Amino acid sequence: MFTSHSRQHAHVEKMRAGGHIGKLVKHPGFDLFFAAVVITNAIFIGIDVQRTTEAATGDRPAGYMVVGYIYTLLYIAELVLRLSAHGLRLFCSDDWMWVLLDCFIVATSVWDVLVDILTALLDENGFESVSGLSTLKAFRVVRVTRVLKIAQLLRIFRFVMALRTLVQSIFHTLKALVWALLLLLLIVYVFAVIFTQAISDYRVDQSAAGEVLPDIVGNDGMLYFGSLIDSMLSLFMSIAGGIP
Repeated sequence: MFTSHSRQHAHVEKMRAGGHIGKLVKHPGFDLFFAAVVITNAIFIGIDVQRTTEAATGDRPAGYMVVGYIYTLLYIAELVLRLSAHGLRLFCSDDWMWVLLDCFIVATSVWDVLVDILTALLDENGFESVSGLSTLKAFRVVRVTRVLKIAQLLRIFRFVMALRTLVQSIFHTLKALVWALLLLLLIVYVFAVIFTQAISDYRVDQSAAGEVLPDIVGNDGMLYFGSLIDSMLSLFMSIAGGIP
């Protein structure tokens, strides 16, 4: 009976803790704070990339690495708090795609930190010549975490409703855009067939009559309308202003 009472008490305490965390997560200041974190992190990523590009060795300063670790801890804290407040139901909510994005960002960020720590430990122990370290450094160059850091910028759309509305509007207009491009392709194709056939017939008629082809037909005509592909490309370039 004492054990049952202890379990009930622990369950009540757990529910209270979850309630407090839930209130924290639902508070407008919570989203506002992490929106500021995402925006400042986006700015920091640009500064970090620019600084690394300008460096002769391509190494990141220690201060930049520390700031990156702080952002990683903040992302982990946000994800843990949301999971503590909502549990696995969070993956079945309307924002499940954003939750998966958060998990992906946290996983890649943690992997980035682990690789940095492991590399630093191996360097301190004097294992520069070990083939494993060379492989690790080579993997650092191509590892996906550096490239996929840009995914963190997508979290801005989660907090800025105007951007989300704009992106949704763009996606909704893609269908009309595809049909417009298809119509343009059809028009270009039809006139390409006409021009290519006209140039071909003119060359055949001139050759049959034993006459010399004018330069405008022999050179420019064959250059721009000598084949169907060339004709389509020439017509598209004329639309886009690509032919001098």
